[in-house]
Amino acid sequence: MKNTASPVRVTDDSISFTKRRKTANVLVVTDLAALADDMVLLATVAGVDAVVVPVAEARGSWLQNGMERFGWDPRAILVGPDALDAAPQSAAEAEMHEWILLGNELQQAALLAVAARAPRIRVAILPFSAEWLGNFLTELSRRGGEAEHMTFLGLAGGVGTTTAAALFAARCAGSGQSVVLVDADPLSGGMWERLSMGPHEDSSWESLNHHEPVPWGVHIAEVLPQTHDVSVLTWNPSGGEHAATTNLPVDFVAETIQELRSAFDCVVVDAGRLSPSSLELAETSTHNVVVAHASGLASGQSEVLYSGARFGAIPRRYGLAIIGAHPKGFDAYALLNQTDASYRSSLPSVKRIAQLSAQGRLFEASSLGTVRPFLDDLAFATFLSEDQFFDERYA
Repeated sequence: MKNTASPVRVTDDSISFTKRRKTANVLVVTDLAALADDMVLLATVAGVDAVVVPVAEARGSWLQNGMERFGWDPRAILVGPDALDAAPQSAAEAEMHEWILLGNELQQAALLAVAARAPRIRVAILPFSAEWLGNFLTELSRRGGEAEHMTFLGLAGGVGTTTAAALFAARCAGSGQSVVLVDADPLSGGMWERLSMGPHEDSSWESLNHHEPVPWGVHIAEVLPQTHDVSVLTWNPSGGEHAATTNLPVDFVAETIQELRSAFDCVVVDAGRLSPSSLELAETSTHNVVVAHASGLASGQSEVLYSGARFGAIPRRYGLAIIGAHPKGFDAYALLNQTDASYRSSLPSVKRIAQLSAQGRLFEASSLGTVRPFLDDLAFATFLSEDQFFDERYA
């Protein structure tokens, strides 16, 4: 393998793992520069983050010290032939992490002798085992934890479902989470032009739909276009009338979303208006938000909420996001009490949102003072501030 990646080494300043892969980090214990470079490159291709630990640091309770000092939370520890003393001494010590001893054919006997201490310790003889090791690390990243999954559904068309989903995605990204915004609206013409003034890279539903099976989430994540720290999966704006949107199988969309949950902290889905296909996507989501306009609710659309749960026309569990100024006499709290919605959040009419959207700057609207309470209410109600996700807001 070519040494094209520079290893990340331990310093007193910081060890920063991306939150997207916080449970799939890799420690590489070696002073052999070529081996360290190869392993960092292999880990990068596999979609995990690698940190090189000098052998001198790997003495005594080095792993526990690293966890306390640098925030290590490794899923795999790769030990070079020059650092075999750092390998577990017993089966009990090997239980908490995946341990892999690295070396060449000449070092095989020494590696096997150390691995004999515990059945969990694996041995990779390089370069013959490089492909296996790459696949192992990729699979490790895929099962590195389930992301929060929020699906937005519109009570009707044009109520602001895409706007609410995009603003929420930007809010999550602003809190340090790795976020992907998924345009799963079958009537969508692509949301990219509302999010960025830059060109859309050729990574879209159209290109993904040519793959069978669905690519692993970590590989999709590497090619998705990103703006304002949010990765975006949408339709290619140069795709004409987007005829492919009506032909994309719901199970393909659902499987793609599931894969993305292995690669990001938060997956935000714009499922479009309520329909059998959007409800099918909502069934697999951890949190659902039905978006409605206040004027529509006041003029009769609330009947859909009253009877929807009984007839399967709305998700079994959902929150309610009310967009627009409340008409005189409209009581949002009374509406909530009469429906199966678990909470509600309101966003008043904000002209600046429409202006920013027209300029390809919709994500910037998430920082507006009139918008932040709406997003924080959604975040608090859905994530319950229990995972440090929005704790700084409610401490």
